[in-house]
Amino acid sequence: MSWPDHRSVFYALGTFLSGLAALMLLPALADFVVADSNWTAFVASATVTGGVGGATILAFRTKHKPTIGRREGFLLITLSWVVSCIFAALPFMLSRERLGFADAFFESTSGLTTTGSTILADLEAEFARVRAAGYALNNQERIDGIVGVAVPVFDPDGNVLASVGMHGPLPRVTMKTCERHVPRLQQAAARIARVWFA
Repeated sequence: MSWPDHRSVFYALGTFLSGLAALMLLPALADFVVADSNWTAFVASATVTGGVGGATILAFRTKHKPTIGRREGFLLITLSWVVSCIFAALPFMLSRERLGFADAFFESTSGLTTTGSTILADLEAEFARVRAAGYALNNQERIDGIVGVAVPVFDPDGNVLASVGMHGPLPRVTMKTCERHVPRLQQAAARIARVWFA
């Protein structure tokens, strides 16, 4: 039995990491556009990930075309999952969340495998508060000086399909103004649901 061609596997893994680094620049750009300081965490993560990916490509390049057979494929897929979760943890560690490695690794694994689990207790508490109140408030969480409110649009089974909201700049729109508009927004959401599922 022959061993997998490890040079081809690590070359492909380096290419994968370089692609992951490029993808990290998308949330960095989005955060930069809305003036969220977390963009630096994504740029730093992309730099580290791209650096490791590029170094891996250079270290394992060969004169012949990389070959990925069955054995190499199994090894590459396994390594890709583990390594992508490790590098995807970097933004959690470098952002304002400042998670430790174990928590950041858990969050990135949860996100990449779409399990929906989280260790961010504040997030779970906020979800519970929003469900109980029936609406969500945004008090300058993404953009300084912008506040807003949103209410859910439910399907006949009670699942949330969309939301109806309003937002505006301080001081023209305050949190009290937002809360005053909740009944109207809930009426609009109910009307949309009735039309949608008529």
